[in-house]
Amino acid sequence: MYIKTNWQNDVTEVDATHMNHIEDGIEAVDHRVDNTNEFIIKKIVELLEVGSAPITCVEGDKYFNTTTNKIYTATAINTWGTTGEDAQKNAIYYVINTKKTYVYNGTTLINIGDVGGINVVNEHSTSETDVYSANYVNSALSDKQNNGILLYSSNSTTASTSDINLNDSLANYNYVEIFFKDSVLQSCGSVKIYQPNNKVANMYCMFQGSSGTNCQFKNANYNLSGNKMTLTNNYGEATANDNGYSSASKTLQLIVYRVIGYK
Repeated sequence: MYIKTNWQNDVTEVDATHMNHIEDGIEAVDHRVDNTNEFIIKKIVELLEVGSAPITCVEGDKYFNTTTNKIYTATAINTWGTTGEDAQKNAIYYVINTKKTYVYNGTTLINIGDVGGINVVNEHSTSETDVYSANYVNSALSDKQNNGILLYSSNSTTASTSDINLNDSLANYNYVEIFFKDSVLQSCGSVKIYQPNNKVANMYCMFQGSSGTNCQFKNANYNLSGNKMTLTNNYGEATANDNGYSSASKTLQLIVYRVIGYK
């Protein structure tokens, strides 16, 4: 604890002992501020996994490797960077699929619970910084509860009539969002289904053809049940030009590339 000097005119000596006492006090305060800043929660970092590298990812996704104790970032679809980075003590790490939260103890990530069970309480400080940190964490984690869980991801460029196997049963979700794209022009779209179990997802897109003189319509319907999406017989594509109907075929050209579930 710093003990101040009671300075008196023409009595207290201005010498090295007194001046160094002041310098030591300033240094001690500066050191405490530095150490405090290290533990102020400044950000929430999203991870796909804490463990080994996920099989599927898109550019920018992150995961924590428990063998190397490093964070790795995806550099392209289903491709992880080879150079890891250290985690930070001033961050909370949130795993998208499991909704679990972690903090870094200087060596590895330790689980501090599910998002819904965390409430940061500021009991021992009235400083604006500490109050802000507690409120920031609670607000950010509350937002995470509304984030979706990845049920399916694919980087395929070819449409397939095979069943789509999901990571969890649709019965466990209030609604899902299904993302799809055209296999030719990569035009993208999405559809949201409320209480999706045992429902039919109708996906379609319509756009100007590559020639610029026609209009193309493509659709695909999937039965949603349990942890599967099954293509119905209602799919195909049609083209119209200036003269009206041009052609149609029973060809699947829409690709489901991601499914997100919301509880």
